[in-house]
Amino acid sequence: MATADPPARTIRLHPAQRDFLKSDALFRAFCGGIGSGKSWAGSYDLIRRAKPGRLYLVCAPTYGQLADSTFRSFVSLAEQLGIAAPGDIKRSPPPSIRLKTGAEVLFRSGDEPDRLRGPNLSGVWLDEASLMPLDVFTVAIGRLREEGEQGWLSATFTPKGRQHWTFETFATGRPNTALYRARTTDNPFLPPGFHDTVRGQYTSTLAAQELEGEFLDAGGLLFRRSWFPLVDAAPAGLNCVRAWDLAATAPKEGKDPDFTAGVLLGRRGNAGDFFVLDVQRTRDTPQGVERLVQHTAARDGRGTAVAMEQEPGSAGVALVDRYARLLAGYPFKGERSTGDKMTRALPLAASVEAGLVKLVRGRWVEAFLDELEIFPLGDHDDQVDATSLAFARLVAKRRFNFFC
Repeated sequence: MATADPPARTIRLHPAQRDFLKSDALFRAFCGGIGSGKSWAGSYDLIRRAKPGRLYLVCAPTYGQLADSTFRSFVSLAEQLGIAAPGDIKRSPPPSIRLKTGAEVLFRSGDEPDRLRGPNLSGVWLDEASLMPLDVFTVAIGRLREEGEQGWLSATFTPKGRQHWTFETFATGRPNTALYRARTTDNPFLPPGFHDTVRGQYTSTLAAQELEGEFLDAGGLLFRRSWFPLVDAAPAGLNCVRAWDLAATAPKEGKDPDFTAGVLLGRRGNAGDFFVLDVQRTRDTPQGVERLVQHTAARDGRGTAVAMEQEPGSAGVALVDRYARLLAGYPFKGERSTGDKMTRALPLAASVEAGLVKLVRGRWVEAFLDELEIFPLGDHDDQVDATSLAFARLVAKRRFNFFC
């Protein structure tokens, strides 16, 4: 494939990036851990392969990711290389860039794959491809036919398991495909200590995926059954929190709705082990859920703190206010959530892998372990969310004066 490098600049590459950029495969992927230089490689790969007067497409999973990450990375590199002038960069939606070679690059999100149909293209770059549906890939490769020539497609991503379409497409030896892998530590240009800092927050399995760039079987990324010791009873005098994750809507016939889950978690002092003492889980009407929360609080006793996630907006404030009234006399508090569900579960997962979270035998244990083991790929995450919230309350700097 004939290509022309951008104007001369000092380009620093690590070996995995160099191998990816040299590839002549029609469909090639750079798969690596976070911080391994995937987006930089994808940007430079397109810039150096872009032919004068041809049209190219860059796609990210959502418009937010496109605007906040992919587009910024591409523009920054194009400006550093002197291949794009400010007047040739259209930042308003939908963004695009006309390179000094005369090539035009369109930027789109992949949340509605059918909207990618239309133009004939000479090349496509899918950034964070593992967060996109397969339809994005299948639609994109059908557009690679500009001026009678077969176009190419590159994909950059962190792996999401052997059941994901990116593994089947790029890692199983299909014709015209190539896969290049990199670890986070392969990138010598990261800040000192970056890898070790992130590794300290991950379980070993999640680290293998997110830092080592390994394709793993689904499930067990954060939690494994074998990491939870089972005990017949918990010690007395635990500092306890019952955390609730409420289903968004009432159940409907023929659907698989979310559960409402309330997890009772206790800890010995401020540095002891954790014990999951009980899980209440139901699908019910809002009135039925209110009765369950009230009855459970009465059974737990006034010495048990009660926490509930507060959704954003006025509706979330109103719901927490209603439960504060229903639980008057109990130590109740609404908690605003920060970060995505997996991020919130990471501190809990690290303690689970270390054997610090024990389960008290009960009828709820199997369903609890089933959900946690497949998280975040399962249909439900209510027990994970509730346990993460209870864990966060117990490890917070403020001390409790409540015991169960």
